[in-house]
Amino acid sequence: MKVLHLCTFRTGGAGIAAKRIHNAVKSVGVESSLVYRDDIISPLQRIFFHPFLRLFRKTIDICCESFQHHGCYGHSESLFPFISVHAINSSDVDVVHLHWINGDFLSIGQLASIRKPVVWTLHDNWAYCGNEFYTEHIRFRDGYTAATRPKQEKGPDFARFIWNYKKRKWKNFHPFFVSPSQWNANRLTESLLFHDSPCAVIRNPLDLQIFSPGNKIIAKKNFGLDPSRLTLLFGADDINNDRKGLDLFLNALAFLAKAVPAERIQLFCFGSGKTEISPNLPYQVIHAGFIKEDAQKAALYRAADVFVCPSRMDNYPNVCIEAMACGVPVTAFRTAGLPEIVFDPELLAEPFSPESLAQTILYTLKHHMALSNQARLYAEENCDPLLCGQQYLRVYEQSLNIFNAKISAC
Repeated sequence: MKVLHLCTFRTGGAGIAAKRIHNAVKSVGVESSLVYRDDIISPLQRIFFHPFLRLFRKTIDICCESFQHHGCYGHSESLFPFISVHAINSSDVDVVHLHWINGDFLSIGQLASIRKPVVWTLHDNWAYCGNEFYTEHIRFRDGYTAATRPKQEKGPDFARFIWNYKKRKWKNFHPFFVSPSQWNANRLTESLLFHDSPCAVIRNPLDLQIFSPGNKIIAKKNFGLDPSRLTLLFGADDINNDRKGLDLFLNALAFLAKAVPAERIQLFCFGSGKTEISPNLPYQVIHAGFIKEDAQKAALYRAADVFVCPSRMDNYPNVCIEAMACGVPVTAFRTAGLPEIVFDPELLAEPFSPESLAQTILYTLKHHMALSNQARLYAEENCDPLLCGQQYLRVYEQSLNIFNAKISAC
């Protein structure tokens, strides 16, 4: 079985998950290769070979940012073909495995031109929506019409245009979908675009040897943290991303400060973005910056007592399962795919109440030692690479059988 994985970026949640899935399927005997956008299209090519297309796309981006903002977290139109799929179609790979393919990699029209069985892992909502990566509204279920457009939006309805374009182009495009969360799988099967498509739920894998519990006191000292204080950890690829909810976390700290004095708690954060989070926080803050290597990430998690995930909407964030694999319990809002990760209802806050989040943080701090083993157990039962590889192998076989049956029927 030969499988080709395609993903735009090496970094970011989808890029990291794609590499881990690639390694997981290799562990069960799949001849797997992983190709990123920059392996095919260099940054110089994207800048100089298609200047007019880039200018047009930038104009659309500005319009979307100006008009399409209600309940939408990021967008991609994916209209322009920057590579040819001829090499894919003429290759000897058995299955094409798509991950996050936006950002000048594969266009909507090109996806419909792939003549191989396609497996598509849903790292966000884009596949079944218009141009939105994540969306709070349900136009994907009811249809992108003028009547379903949020009243707060004005100007051109780019989401509607892209959804209708997908609908036309993808009439004969039938991927076998995989979602790491049941929440995203349910949304897909409720959507008008792919309501009759197969979708398996397979949790993202994790190297449980690297991400494992360790000596918390030593870990805190290595990062300049006070071992006598409880440590709250917050992290994301981009901490300034509004969807990640840093503002909600900071507001929750004001409520937490009423119950826990400043000398008892310290804040630890990581990710790209502003290093000066807030000058008026009730607790000391240490910012570790962007962390790339898994071993360093694991050391960082071991320094925490509780990981706080205040996301407004998330599918199956790597940071949560990484923390839990290191024995760090996670608290989050009861929204999207997060309740599938946070195993104890007491650790889930009411969306999107900073006061409720403060209460769950307080509860988790009080019970963090008892919750540590449960967090590790969740990771072992759900994120084992061998289990993931076996599940994906079954999906590849199913998608290949479905594809061959359609070819025979023709």
